[in-house]
Amino acid sequence: MSSVSDRSLSRDENRDGEQDRNDRPEDRPMAIVIEDEPDACEALARIVESEGFSVETADSIKSAEARLRHGRPGLVIADLQLPDGDGIEIVRRLGEDPSIEVVVVTGSASIDTAVEAMRLGAFDYVTKPVDVARLKLVLMSVRRTLGLHGQIGSLRNELR
Repeated sequence: MSSVSDRSLSRDENRDGEQDRNDRPEDRPMAIVIEDEPDACEALARIVESEGFSVETADSIKSAEARLRHGRPGLVIADLQLPDGDGIEIVRRLGEDPSIEVVVVTGSASIDTAVEAMRLGAFDYVTKPVDVARLKLVLMSVRRTLGLHGQIGSLRNELR
């Protein structure tokens, strides 16, 4: 049984059911969803894609590291309990990179893990079963933050 569900939107349809004019896949920020449960991974990927990201998935830390070597995502959504290790290691590694936002999703939530994830640089912490509306708000905030990072980079380049 999947812990996440959502109405699937086509790649070119926005939340209002209208076509996005300038939303080409190559213009979308990249996201990696790291989740070992196949149904949950697919559902999370659909939600993330519906919020304007291009999505790749990984079912383990090892496969996530391979994806990270081939591209730089703006967002990583990571489950904490993965078959080959603790997802908090991903937060630890990526939390120091200001160009990557990490959202933790876990079914084994505790105050200690939430505090640790946020201390290590996680953008947010979402518990399972996932509240889809809350996740979409988090994703909207991530997109806004990534847009601001891009604007800051452009302004820095102009000043040089």
